[in-house]
Amino acid sequence: MPNKRRSKITQGEMSPAYLAEYVMHLGDLSYEMEMQRYESLLSSSGRLLTCCSILSVALLTFLPVVADVSLVPKSFVAVSYAVVFLFVIASFSFGLVAQYRFKYQEVQSPRSLARLVIKEQKLYETELIVAEHYCDVLEEPYKSIRKRNEKLSSLLKKSTWCLGIAVGFSSLFVVIAGFAAVFWAA
Repeated sequence: MPNKRRSKITQGEMSPAYLAEYVMHLGDLSYEMEMQRYESLLSSSGRLLTCCSILSVALLTFLPVVADVSLVPKSFVAVSYAVVFLFVIASFSFGLVAQYRFKYQEVQSPRSLARLVIKEQKLYETELIVAEHYCDVLEEPYKSIRKRNEKLSSLLKKSTWCLGIAVGFSSLFVVIAGFAAVFWAA
């Protein structure tokens, strides 16, 4: 909140016009923050999909080498890769679903809003009532966008967890294979 606004609030110099402007500002801010959150979630989804792709390529690149050179049984290598890829595929799937453009309620068209305001102009007696109506117009789309963002956030959390588990299992299987190779070599 800018210092100018803070000083007006602390000094108690809030006119109805100032309050109306402030209410409309808060409505805009809230709505814009959810829209920016959506953009951020989509960007995160894209990065997770890239991570899944890089991990898959890395694992598939080393599979022939591990299968041919490894002193551990091929069945251990096969099971290890199957478990890791199960989580990579799950992570990729959650990330891909998060890229889907879920439906949400939009703000009414400018013409329909204008007609509504003109038709009911007698209701808008003060600037504060106008500001309240402005926020009311944003309320349902805001709730809808927030619900959509929560779906995306949940999908991305699941995708991140699956990717983390895949990386964890990969590391664990490398350690187990290393100990097994040392044990069998001796």
